[in-house]
Amino acid sequence: DTSSLVQSIDMKIGKEYYMVITAGIKSLLTENNGEMLSLSINVSPLSVIDGTLEEAGSGNFNETKTDTEKNISVSFKVPDASEGNKEITFIVKITPVSLGSPAVKLDFSGEEISIKGEMKSSERSLLINGIEKTTTGYEYTLSGDGSYYIVTDLGQAKGSIFLIPSTYNDKPVKEIGDNAFRGLKNIKSIEISEGIERIGSYAFQNCTSLLTVSLPSTATLGSYVLSGCTSVNTLTVNLGGKQLKSIFGSSNSSIPTALKTVTLVGDTTLCANAFAGGTKVESISLPATLTAVDTSALSGCTSLAKLTLDSQNQSLLLQCGILYERSTNTVLGHVAKFSGEMTYPSGLTSIPGGDMSGVTKITVPSTVVSFSSSVSGLAPKEFTGPQSIFSSIAKTNLTHVTINVASGNTAPSFSGATKLVSVSFPSSITVIPSSAFSGCESLTSVTLPTSLTYIYSSTFKNCKSLTKITIPDTVTAIYGSAFEGCESLTSVNIPSGVTSIGGSAFSGCKSLVSVTLPAIGHTLPANLFSGCESLTSVNIPDGIQYINESVFSGCKSLTSITIPDGVTYIASNAFNNTGLKTVNIPSSVTTIASYAFANCNSLTAFTVSDGNSSYAASGGILYDTYNTVKISIIPSGISGKVTVLSGITGINQSDFYGCTKITEIILPSTLEYIAPGAFTSCTALNSVKVAKSYGGTEEKCMTYNSSKRQMGFVTWKDSYELARLLKNTYPDRYFFGTP
Repeated sequence: DTSSLVQSIDMKIGKEYYMVITAGIKSLLTENNGEMLSLSINVSPLSVIDGTLEEAGSGNFNETKTDTEKNISVSFKVPDASEGNKEITFIVKITPVSLGSPAVKLDFSGEEISIKGEMKSSERSLLINGIEKTTTGYEYTLSGDGSYYIVTDLGQAKGSIFLIPSTYNDKPVKEIGDNAFRGLKNIKSIEISEGIERIGSYAFQNCTSLLTVSLPSTATLGSYVLSGCTSVNTLTVNLGGKQLKSIFGSSNSSIPTALKTVTLVGDTTLCANAFAGGTKVESISLPATLTAVDTSALSGCTSLAKLTLDSQNQSLLLQCGILYERSTNTVLGHVAKFSGEMTYPSGLTSIPGGDMSGVTKITVPSTVVSFSSSVSGLAPKEFTGPQSIFSSIAKTNLTHVTINVASGNTAPSFSGATKLVSVSFPSSITVIPSSAFSGCESLTSVTLPTSLTYIYSSTFKNCKSLTKITIPDTVTAIYGSAFEGCESLTSVNIPSGVTSIGGSAFSGCKSLVSVTLPAIGHTLPANLFSGCESLTSVNIPDGIQYINESVFSGCKSLTSITIPDGVTYIASNAFNNTGLKTVNIPSSVTTIASYAFANCNSLTAFTVSDGNSSYAASGGILYDTYNTVKISIIPSGISGKVTVLSGITGINQSDFYGCTKITEIILPSTLEYIAPGAFTSCTALNSVKVAKSYGGTEEKCMTYNSSKRQMGFVTWKDSYELARLLKNTYPDRYFFGTP
């Protein structure tokens, strides 16, 4: 509570009073990342005063009211530690509406700041003076004809907030003399009344503490009126057709870097480069009287974030930070640092440049064909406009895009736009290039043009949020990896006109439940549905002859599949790690590659259609019958007792791989060898039997070595020898001889 620091004064109704708040602040941070310091001013009771606020320092001001008090908050950037102690001043104007003195509480927030002022009792002390605007005490000189007065000096006037009156001794005040206030250090704010016609050269030269200046619309200005006023941050003036620098000096560098706000009053024209050198000016207000503006008037105002135009102006139009001539729609100037939503008027053909990093939404009419080359930082969330403009936009923040006019027939690329949610194209687009949406992991909706003929490779690769898509009937081909990694895609309707689909087109679509494939030629491409772990229903269209590698690998929810007649080749891993329970091999199949049905833990049985000359099934086991009979696939899900088909001469190491549910194996008398590790995966196995004993002659056979857990060549006479050797390998299980 710093209210005790406010000087007690006798306030009068209708008078203007000012609190001048000066703080010397120093950052305690070794690194400053744009931290803000806030000053809160609480004035109560509200019924006593009508508080307003005038900016007299760097910062942004906000005012709020409650039933009993008025709160004014000021925020400004913390200075860098390298700047040392920096003085910042604020001026609060109060106009009482009834008798009484307001109670004022002040509070600075910001733990990283050391605040020092005149008071020494606290590190966070402030110098606060409550004063009335000074209007008397100036020195005057009568004009030569005795009809008006000229202010020539500060005289006996005291304070830091000054108002030059329009009358003195019942005569008008029409001039401020040359050098009238030159070099005065105590002036914080100066306001010159309307009606004063001339302000002399160097009138306020080197008033280095001067913060706000309000010059009348009626006055012509002498040379360098504010020369050396390095702290001026708020200026109200009539430039009179001159450049801003003419008030401060002879060059652009004469304009103080502290100048942030300029309000023009009474001006009718703005000359070329009127604000050249005002690189730190953030706000410019234009009057109703303004009728002509040179197209370069605002050039060089690289910090301009706010441009306002009096609503009564009939010659100009201000829209979304862009100043137009009403009659011709000519762009006269623009905000260099526009923020918020930007909508350009119809009929515009080009867009001026500037810093557009604050634009969140931009709508560009179809008539616009180009951006200025000086446009920078444009990264909106939403864009509506011609394709020709899209190349000027950064994709970093894009969430919604509507292309209203295409440039040619090819869509732009959105690859890497990770926040993009929706896109819409005009019907004239016929080509969406490869990888156009690759990595757009937030994309949930895209409207494809009805004229599209191909979906090229990786077009929607890794669009992880895409839940559905309508492929136009005009599409005839879907290229490789087109929808790979679309984890949220639940369904897709592939038009009957599609005749070609590339490898991995739907690989990794974890949420895809069902697909109906049209006739796409002779081959199911490799990895077409690999990793589609939710897929429960899919057809293999007629005409398919080859099922390539890993087409359905990882489709854990796929419990049944119909392999149509005509299929001749099933490649390795084609159905690896699926949920298939039974599989029928049609008569046309001649080749099933290794691991085609590996890790199908639910698969319990194979059947083979009549007429197949390459494969047969017995007891659920698939046998290769080409030339010699041998085991092709023993289903991983087969359980209980398994009888190996008579005629088999050997057991290979991979034959029983993954068969963890088999408890008993019956081997045929034709068996000649068992490969090393053949039964290692059979963790439930407790009985191995031989269909009948071998003859009296000793025969050579592979059998287990108990220490090395490997098979070696030994001689044996009957099934009991086999049982004994197996017992050595599995000492915790029981094996028997002839059944």
